[in-house]
Amino acid sequence: MSAQAALARKPQEVREIARDPQPRPASPPVIPSAPVAGNNTFSALRFSDLATQGRISQKLANNIPHEFCTEVQAATIDTSLSGRDILARAKTGTGKTLSFLLPSVELLSRVVPTPSRGKISILVISPTRELAQQIAKEAEVLMKDLPYKVQTVFGGTNINTEKRRLLQERCDVLVATPGRLVDHIQNSGLRDQLNGLRTLVLDEADRLLDAGFRRELVSIIEALPNNRTQRRQTLLYSATVSAEVKKIATLALLPDHQYISTISEDEENTHQHVKQEYIVAPFSDTYAITAKYLTEAIGQSRAAGEDEKIIVFLPTARSASLMYELVRRNWISRPPESFFPVPVLQIHSRMSQPARMRATEDFRKLPSAVLFSSDVTARGMDFQGIGYVVQVGVPANAEQYIHRLGRTARVGREGQGLLIISPDERFFLRQKEVRDLPLVEHPQSNTLIGPALDPWRQLTASAMSRVPEVLKAQTYSAFLGYYKTFSKGTGWSAAQLVAIANEFALRVLLYRSTNGKPPGLLAKTVGMMGLRGTPGLNVVKALEGGDGSIGGGR
Repeated sequence: MSAQAALARKPQEVREIARDPQPRPASPPVIPSAPVAGNNTFSALRFSDLATQGRISQKLANNIPHEFCTEVQAATIDTSLSGRDILARAKTGTGKTLSFLLPSVELLSRVVPTPSRGKISILVISPTRELAQQIAKEAEVLMKDLPYKVQTVFGGTNINTEKRRLLQERCDVLVATPGRLVDHIQNSGLRDQLNGLRTLVLDEADRLLDAGFRRELVSIIEALPNNRTQRRQTLLYSATVSAEVKKIATLALLPDHQYISTISEDEENTHQHVKQEYIVAPFSDTYAITAKYLTEAIGQSRAAGEDEKIIVFLPTARSASLMYELVRRNWISRPPESFFPVPVLQIHSRMSQPARMRATEDFRKLPSAVLFSSDVTARGMDFQGIGYVVQVGVPANAEQYIHRLGRTARVGREGQGLLIISPDERFFLRQKEVRDLPLVEHPQSNTLIGPALDPWRQLTASAMSRVPEVLKAQTYSAFLGYYKTFSKGTGWSAAQLVAIANEFALRVLLYRSTNGKPPGLLAKTVGMMGLRGTPGLNVVKALEGGDGSIGGGR
């Protein structure tokens, strides 16, 4: 678990530009090999070279805070500047945002006269609010001192405020999440502002579809002017190209679009380069093992004089919140002698949007920190310097495990991943997609659950006594809802699931029950879980200090 040292940059050629079987063939742009001193995701192409050659303006080049293009940028910019539609595949964390913003803004800058204030020229669709904010900030930097403005629209904010801003202020670039964008198209008259759209970007298209936005994407595309009669460039970026992504590509892109991949056949995906280990331990030791691992990882980094950032993924929003409370209330304020305190943050769907945005920015800016998260940060968010990704509890599937792991080993840096699961969650390791990963048992897996863990068990119990009872009850409810979906893998019957969850609440969460019963659940919640009539549940008419929701969330 040694902390990650800075890696020597290695040369690497720009990956092949593959042609999809369906689009018409096109000659790939000639791109020089990467410099010997360059990071292994960077090409030899300088942004200043693009300006010198007249491919982009000097003003835009001056606004880019990097010297070299990444591979995905070098591979796509020329084709994007030609106005051709693109389906681009690349690993996450390789500069995709600038690869579509730069040519889109450059082409916009060539339009004379400048589009009027009420017209949107560039529309970027993002799967999450956090990623939308990140894209907008990059656009603001790129368009500094240019006569263009960027706006964002996404759920969790006041839609009427957004509507007024769209009508009263310039909006040359709009970054939006699908659901809120559909609301504005249908109810705010946004369709008229989009009738002169020049560029449509679908970012993280696979994630958009994974999140269930297919219907919204179709609705949005159909609301835009027909790109076969009114020219519009569409840029679709995706880490994977599934059958569903191809269907959306067929709907959004022109038939002669170019498929560009920066992942060659002989190159493994990011997750194949990350050191991955797993520990099998009972639920009762999960928190103690996590505490010990974080302590040692941070301690070793501090001893080496290095900063360290760690993301800890948990199955539900409630479990992420509870883990955060454990650390905030006890481990930082009363650390054991070996613990080196660093800032701790949380981010999940149960937080307000402003709170999530603050946590995102704080984590991005801090040199060292631990972030406890549900899956809102598993894809798309660009956090630099992540040395460790810890996943506590069985992931929803192999793809989710890989996406989470992708937060580390970004932009050429190696990383480490740890998966902590219970014995009944071993089924995850037997899945074919997981068996193909370089995921091995932690060398101390067997000894970790012995007496050496006792100090951490005591620390966890002390911390748990300070956690609000309502949060414990919500975590219990979320546990039931989450693990109900894994009954086939775990082999648990409904009665076994309830018995295990009750044990978890009373013995692990140390829920204070006056009558020996587990936390109460509303009948409606029990029905939503598909557990109506299951013995062992404490069904109540009203909850004390909490809501009646299942309480999972991402």
